[in-house]
Amino acid sequence: MQQMMIPGAPPPQYTGRKEKLHEPSSGTCCFSLCLISVFTFLTGIVLIATSAASPYPKIAGVVAGAILAFLSCCTCCWSSRGLYVVNPNQATLLVIFNQYVGTVKGNGLFWVNPFYDKMVIDLKSNVHHSANIVVNDKGGNPIEIGVVLVWKIDDTFRATYDV
Repeated sequence: MQQMMIPGAPPPQYTGRKEKLHEPSSGTCCFSLCLISVFTFLTGIVLIATSAASPYPKIAGVVAGAILAFLSCCTCCWSSRGLYVVNPNQATLLVIFNQYVGTVKGNGLFWVNPFYDKMVIDLKSNVHHSANIVVNDKGGNPIEIGVVLVWKIDDTFRATYDV
């Protein structure tokens, strides 16, 4: 059913889903954890090498080094998967299993659930110039017409899912 527009009345308001701002945790702690995991991984590799290179190889040192290296590698992979950067004039749309979670509009280094899919959306103003065309008015006079369209995304959810 089509709505009738009453002259002078405000346009109808959008009543569907709107964007939900998400507050992720700071990424500096997770980045530090990732660096510590890299150094722990290197320590495990060194422990394996020194235990295996000794005149009497100690299997306990090799196993401990391998376990240390494996756990630190898993920790680094897990923590770095959730790290991401939001630049100025950008927003990040967070989605998990095709369900909208929220939008991050703040700038900086953040960490979220590593299973979130992150879609970067540009928030800067976009400009589209159309080519000028020549048309004739009723009297046969040529008129040159051109369009400059400027648009900006305000609601990232509607721009992505509700177009």
